[in-house]
Amino acid sequence: MKKLKKDDYKKIVLILLLIIIYVLCITNFLDSFYGSTVDWDCQHFSIPDYFRKLFYETGNLIPNFAFNLGNGQNIFYYSYYGLLNPIILISYFLPFIEMIDYIQISLIIIVFISCILLYKWLLNKYNSSIAFFSTIVYLTITPVLFHSHRHIMFINYMPFLILSLIGVDKYFMENKRCLLIISVFLLIMTSYFFSVGSIFVITVYGLYNFIKNNKNINFKLFARETVKFLIPIIVGILMGMIIILPTLYVILSGRADSNVNINFFNLIIPNLKILNLFYSSYSPGLNALILISIIYIYIYIVFFTRTKNFSSWFYLLPCFFFSQFLLIF
Repeated sequence: MKKLKKDDYKKIVLILLLIIIYVLCITNFLDSFYGSTVDWDCQHFSIPDYFRKLFYETGNLIPNFAFNLGNGQNIFYYSYYGLLNPIILISYFLPFIEMIDYIQISLIIIVFISCILLYKWLLNKYNSSIAFFSTIVYLTITPVLFHSHRHIMFINYMPFLILSLIGVDKYFMENKRCLLIISVFLLIMTSYFFSVGSIFVITVYGLYNFIKNNKNINFKLFARETVKFLIPIIVGILMGMIIILPTLYVILSGRADSNVNINFFNLIIPNLKILNLFYSSYSPGLNALILISIIYIYIYIVFFTRTKNFSSWFYLLPCFFFSQFLLIF
């Protein structure tokens, strides 16, 4: 693992300044909340605030009953909104801070921490320039900053996902499992919903590391190493069952009989929305990534190669124009 140098700390400070500038702009220089009118008043801070007040009244992290939610409900009906979420649990030690203020501050810190973890993770693989540029790309893609004040459940797990990827590196490089177990557990406790896709990403990254580190692979070796790698992930999942099993129980037991007929084939056939892949508040920002790739290749060919071969430029150019065509229609 590379140690951070003076130049790295300068880049980290710059990232922090960019986040602060964004927050100041989006809040009209702190004249308004760093939040939205979509779900905040009825979900994002009100329900965690009720969890905290209920803890102060009962002394139980998992109360038996939530009388003031839905005229009385099993508390696990609301586990998606922060029950046993490690980020929310920290607020239990800070009763003097209003939950609406705590949520705003914590989200800004989450974005910053996720950027720092991403920079540190990439720095172990590439030089500081690539790590910094990639971190800026991550910071400026729409979902990260947009959902840090819109739908906070979409991004509040990101530090633990990146930490899990660092844990995968530690597993393969140092044979250490502790970080991977803890990060998977915290990932589930923060967002059991998005942990499914996150664990898939972790598994794929582990498979990539295995193939990269082993040139001669046979079935026996692959099976043995796969089981060994999955054990810390499974341990993290089993630890997360404290939130998964009760939530699954209330979801299954709370479903009433319905006369709605669901077509099975409609469930398994993907409903692709190509437009949202390229540019949308809920997209990964592929349109911007294509443009950045074209600019990078062009600069590399012009300034860093002697052949001046522009074939790569023309390979990506149609992709960019195709994405623009989709945006128009």
